[in-house]
Amino acid sequence: MIYLLDTNIIIFFFKGRYDIAERMDNIGVENCFLSEISLAELKYGALYSQKPEKHNLEIENLLKVVGVIPITTA
Repeated sequence: MIYLLDTNIIIFFFKGRYDIAERMDNIGVENCFLSEISLAELKYGALYSQKPEKHNLEIENLLKVVGVIPITTA
């Protein structure tokens, strides 16, 4: 089974809230995906945040382990 993570879940993951990292480990990171739309929302949020470099790095690291589903597929 695959899991499509929405923007809020990824933000909770970055903030270390609700044991999202542990839950992702339990279901298998290889089963976790985000849509291109969520990725765009994350990048937009990072661009206009107080710490854009930090947030862009978090996004880059996330993309090393989580797949992105194109809009045409989602």
